[in-house]
Formats: sequence, structure tokens, C-alpha cells
Amino acid sequence: MADHATRGDGRLRLFVGIGLPDRLAMEAAAATAPLRARYPDARWVPVESLHVTLAFLGPVAKSQRPWIEDRVREVAGTAEAFPTAITGVGGFPSMTGARVLWLGLDDPGDRCGELARAVQEALSPKFPKESRPFTPHLTVARSPRSLDLRDPGDASPAGKHFNVDRISLFRSHLGRPEPRYEELAAFPFRGSVVRS
Repeated sequence: MADHATRGDGRLRLFVGIGLPDRLAMEAAAATAPLRARYPDARWVPVESLHVTLAFLGPVAKSQRPWIEDRVREVAGTAEAFPTAITGVGGFPSMTGARVLWLGLDDPGDRCGELARAVQEALSPKFPKESRPFTPHLTVARSPRSLDLRDPGDASPAGKHFNVDRISLFRSHLGRPEPRYEELAAFPFRGSVVRS
């Protein structure tokens, strides 16, 4: 199935986010395996695509990509690396009627929030800022039916630590059985290097 945002019109479905180190992505997937087994009909985000969305841009003309990358590079160049950790399983709109399953992130000092606001401000001349409060999280699955997450069973992702040391521009490829997110460019923070 073709990505509806790119059908012959030269547009890419883009967002800016924080990608997970491979080690942490694998640990998060292993920790949520009991939920994957319990809810096999949910659309689970592939392990290699786990991320924190900072700014969703939507369908964007390819010609705008250099401008976007310049703005995101500027934000990254002024940021410093900071630690965070996965705090546990959550659901939206509620734990008893979840249609979206996510893993929350510890955000001491609102560092993820500051980063999201800085990215959105840098892109605001051409893209609207998010009006809802920012809550750092990793979306791990979307469900066609409401799920009860009050008892996550053996799922135990809490305590998985990592350093946020870059932000990336991603492209969404919509499709089934699950969407795919492609990292187009990575921008290391001041004094950091891009992970390979």
C-alpha cells in the first residue's frame, strides 16, 4: 500500500523526534513482550522505529526539507545531553480503555519538554506549534479496540536508562501491518557525536 502522503506530489510525511539506542529499543521490546502476546491484534511499532515525537510536521514538500534540517540543526547545536529513563506502561485515553499503548519517560527538569518547545519554536514560521501539553513518551502500539492496562502482567520496562544526545528528522511510511519510521538525518547535541 502506498504512503498516501507521497503519492506523486513530492511530499514527505515528516516529524522531529528522539530515536532510541538499539540496546534500549531491544530492552523495551523484551519488557513489553507479555503485552504483545496478550494483544496480538494491536498494531505494534517495530522495535527499530521506537521514538519520542517532539514535533509532528505532517505531509511536507520535499523542497522544504533543507530548511527544516537547518532549523533542527540549530536547536541541536545549542542543546546538551541529558539522562532519562523509561518509567512504565501507560494508555490513552485511559488505562481502562486504551487505544494507544505507550511507555512514559522520566523528564527531570523538563528537559524533554524544553527540547520539544525549542524545536516547535524554531519551526513555527512554517509549522504550527502543538497546543496540547507535551508529555514525553514512546508510542509502542495502537489498538482497534479498547484495552484494559490496569494489570500489565509481567511487562516491566521501568528503569531502562539512556542519554538523550541527539534529535533526528524522521519520515513516516504509513501502511500495514504497522507503520515504519525512517531516520533521514541525525543532529548531535553540542559536544556529542552521532551514534552509528
